[in-house]
Amino acid sequence: MSYLNRPIVLVSSGLCTFALLGIGGVALAYQSNTTNVKQVATEAVVLDQESSFPWTIDQTRNTDDLTVTKVSAFNGIKPRVPLHSVVVSHLKRTPDLKSKVTFTQNEMTSWKQKGSSLIQKLFVRGTRTYKSEMAVLNRSISRANGTVISIDGGVQDLHWTSVDVDLLHGTATLKGEGDNWASYAQWQPKKGRYIVASPHNLIDYTVSLKQVDGSWKVSDLEWTFAPGSEP
Repeated sequence: MSYLNRPIVLVSSGLCTFALLGIGGVALAYQSNTTNVKQVATEAVVLDQESSFPWTIDQTRNTDDLTVTKVSAFNGIKPRVPLHSVVVSHLKRTPDLKSKVTFTQNEMTSWKQKGSSLIQKLFVRGTRTYKSEMAVLNRSISRANGTVISIDGGVQDLHWTSVDVDLLHGTATLKGEGDNWASYAQWQPKKGRYIVASPHNLIDYTVSLKQVDGSWKVSDLEWTFAPGSEP
């Protein structure tokens, strides 16, 4: 852990409060930690959206790959209005949807291993949010060979409107708004083909973090549809 990322110890004496790192050190530490919590919170928000997409997770090697990526297909498309065509951003090629897609056991095992590893890196183990993220991942895997497949998805825009970092207690809270998108397909047995829907919605986020063994991790992640963006 770098010197700037260590929790700051404050010592009070009378009316004066002295930071052991000095004023300059406190400012640098605050700036560094603010950057760190924004990055971790962003990665957690992106993973929260992407963990349900097997092909997307397959392309994710580490948390650094969990980035906000603009998707041109939604340019000029209002939230809640789905496109009826496949949209991909992370995938090297568009999946073949001419016949029903079936995932092998090895593919689902890899999906679970990669998804679980990313969750463990970003979320505080044992918290309600950690358990929820694991539950969503496992539920998505259990439904992988159902009638609906999750093709690709992510976050194409994210702005943090409020960042509150408490260095003394090693906690942080961020509020922001994201533009999340997804591309789904539902198998129609009688027609022998998939029906595709690719929506995007505005989401309001509140993310809480805490320092665990010198690293920032997410302890709580709450989201709601922004007014007027409900599906």
